[in-house]
This record gives sequence, C-alpha cells and structure tokens, in this order.
Amino acid sequence: MLEWVKAILEQSPLLALFAVIGIGYAIGQISIAGFSLGVGAVLFAGLALGALAPGSAPPGLVNSIGLAMFLYGVDLADPEAYNLVIRIGHLSEDDAVNIIASTVGLSSFQETVESRAALADLALTSTVIRKLFDFPHADVTSRDGRVKITLKVPQEQQSLIRDRVGQVMSSIVGINDYVIQFESYF
Repeated sequence: MLEWVKAILEQSPLLALFAVIGIGYAIGQISIAGFSLGVGAVLFAGLALGALAPGSAPPGLVNSIGLAMFLYGVDLADPEAYNLVIRIGHLSEDDAVNIIASTVGLSSFQETVESRAALADLALTSTVIRKLFDFPHADVTSRDGRVKITLKVPQEQQSLIRDRVGQVMSSIVGINDYVIQFESYF
C-alpha cells in the first residue's frame, strides 16, 4: 500500500503539494490539552511526506515561492524560526537570503506610513522596557509617542515607583506623554 501511495505522489508532485497543505492544515486544527500546531503542522506534514516519498518534490520555483511566503509569515521576533526553515531541505543560506531579498523588493512589500509608525511604536516600547529593567513585569504599550505602563505594586509603594518611573521616562527621547497605571498587588 505504501509503495502505491509513494508512486502516485512521485508521479504527481502538485498532488503531493496539495496533499501536504490539506493534511497539515487538518492536523493543525486538532487541539490536545489546549495545544495545537496551527498552520505549522503543514511544515511537519511536508517533512513526513518528504521522508515517505522523496521524489515527490514540486518544481524548484514552487519551492522558492513557498519558502518566501513561509519566511514572510514567520514571526520576526524569533530568529530561531528562520534558522529552522533555512536548514530544511537542500537550500543554502545564500539562496534563502536571495529569496528573502527578492521578496522584500516586490512592490507589495514596500514600506508604508502605517508600517513606519508601527515600527516606531515597537522601537519606543522596546526602549521603555529596556530602561525599566528594574520592573521586569511591567506591561508597556506605545502609540504615536504616548506610552502606557501597567505595574503591579503594593499601594504604599506606588508614589515612590511613580517618581522612579517618571525619572526614567524623562530620559527617553520620543515620548510625548506617558501614563502609569497600577494594578492591585496581592
């Protein structure tokens, strides 16, 4: 039976591609104890099918486009995910960089006013979090130069902490306004 499936998949690489997508998506929907792989299951389905029928690889262009789309969807904050993707298959890192650079050069991936503002907000949030290293559980958000900091501290320490955070905020360039919100401390 396996030889028959292997033969069909190797004769029709596009069927194999769509089988991987369908099976992977279906597996990704299964939740066990609140954990599911989501669309990441498609990657594992592709690895399994590649081990089962190595000759079922789609044409090279499909691989490159698929990799570029996957890299675009990978969380930018997790470089280890890029390492995982780049090391899969026989694609060299130089080829992967070329694909990423080509994809970024497309008109649909150009910088916009909104994307610049989002990056500025993320940079400001990151700077505030870094400067508030004394408060590792501070929740920080920012938008258009306005920063909101949420802290859990005992009632009797709130004025002292408000002053300390105020000193830190005054040293950060780009903050137009900030709000410190305290939550009850148990």
